[in-house]
Amino acid sequence: MRGQMPNQDDKLFPGMFVRVKLPAEMINNAILVQEKAINSDIGGKFLFIVDANDTVHTSYIKEGKKIGDFRIVLSGVNGSEKYVLSGFHLIRPGMVIKPMLQSQKSALETLTRSGN
Repeated sequence: MRGQMPNQDDKLFPGMFVRVKLPAEMINNAILVQEKAINSDIGGKFLFIVDANDTVHTSYIKEGKKIGDFRIVLSGVNGSEKYVLSGFHLIRPGMVIKPMLQSQKSALETLTRSGN
């Protein structure tokens, strides 16, 4: 594909190239999860989901395209679930855990680093 654009500030010189990503399709109500939350085993790709009782469950998913640090999930979750981002080696399905939301974890790490 080839395109033209104004170059009033002369930031591009003859012979230079740029890469542009254009969306090829629009997925309405897409479910995005952080790529690092996706695990795999012999059964396929899955997320550790935490239910209302703070119990861990395995939810097998079908992955879509990657967008930055996120992955589109085509099936297996409905988008309202809480999922585990780290500590996978410490949990198993059926365990009751004390989940910490990512925003709470970031605040705790900031306080720990500043010595408060």
